[in-house]
Amino acid sequence: MNSPRIYSVLFASVLRECPVREDVNPILRGGGGLGETSGISGATFANHRSDVADLTPLLRVGLLKFCVLIVNSYVNVNALLLMWWQPGATKNNSILFTVSEQLREFQPIAMQDTKRLQEFMELVGRLKHMKRTGWVKRNISDPETIAGHMYRMAMLSFLVDGKEKLDKIKIMQMTLIHDLAECIVGDITPYCGIPPDEKHRMEDEAMEDICKLLGDKGPEILQIFREYEKQESPEAQYVKDLDRLDLLMQAYEYEKRDNIPGELNEFFVAINGKIRHPVINKIAIDITEERDKFCRNINVSK
Repeated sequence: MNSPRIYSVLFASVLRECPVREDVNPILRGGGGLGETSGISGATFANHRSDVADLTPLLRVGLLKFCVLIVNSYVNVNALLLMWWQPGATKNNSILFTVSEQLREFQPIAMQDTKRLQEFMELVGRLKHMKRTGWVKRNISDPETIAGHMYRMAMLSFLVDGKEKLDKIKIMQMTLIHDLAECIVGDITPYCGIPPDEKHRMEDEAMEDICKLLGDKGPEILQIFREYEKQESPEAQYVKDLDRLDLLMQAYEYEKRDNIPGELNEFFVAINGKIRHPVINKIAIDITEERDKFCRNINVSK
C-alpha cells in the first residue's frame, strides 16, 4: 500500500466514523465523492504496519498530522480521543480502539528512529570537545573546538547582505555542516600527511554514514556538504571565505590572549590573498591591520 493510498483510507475512515461538523458541505457530510475508500475501515492504519514501516519518519508522523490538521476542517476531531466500535478486516473482525492505542503499535518504529537520532546526536556532540588540530600542533593552550569554530561561522553568516543574490539559509546550514565529518575522521590539516584526495574520500564516506542516521533529512545535508566541497556555487565560496576569516580572527585572538605577537603569522600568510568576497575581505584587512599595530606596539614596549 503506497502512502497516498494510506492517506486516502485514513481520511475516508475518519470522515465516516467521526461526528461531522454542522458547517461542512452536505456532500462531504454524506461521504459522497470519496469512492471506494469511504467504506474502508480506519483500522487499516493499524493493519498495515509493514507498509507504514517502509515510509520515512516524516510521512509516518504525517499520517497523524493529516487527521489533526486536515480532517479538523470536516469533522469534530475531539471524537478521535473517544472509543468507538470499528468493524473492519482485522483478526477479530471487530475491535474497539482509540487513536492513542493504535499509536502504541508503532512504538518499535519510533524507538528505532530515536535510536538512530541519538547516535547522530552523540556523533555531533563529539565536536563540542574535539580541539582543532592546527592550534594543538602549535601548542596553543585551551584551543577552540570544532563546534566552536562552526558556531562563530554560523553567526558570521548574518553578514550576508540582503541585496546579494545569495541563499542566506543555505549559507548558515553550510557553516554548520562543512566540518561535520570531522566527528568521525578528525580535523585533518595539510600537515597531517594525508593527500587531499584521500582526505576528501574519507570525509565524504563519513558524511554518508552520518546522513544515513537521519532518514529523509540525510540526503539534503549530504548535498549541502558536497556543494561546499566542490566550491562551485556562490554560497560555497562565501562559506569558505567565512572559514578563512574565522581562522584569522582566532589566530589574532590567541596572539593577544597569550601575549605572543607575530607567533601565529603562518596562518595569516596562508590566508593572504585568498578571500574573494569584498565585504569579508575588508573585514580581514581590518583585522590584519589591527594585528600589525598590536605587534608593533608590543615590540616597541619591549
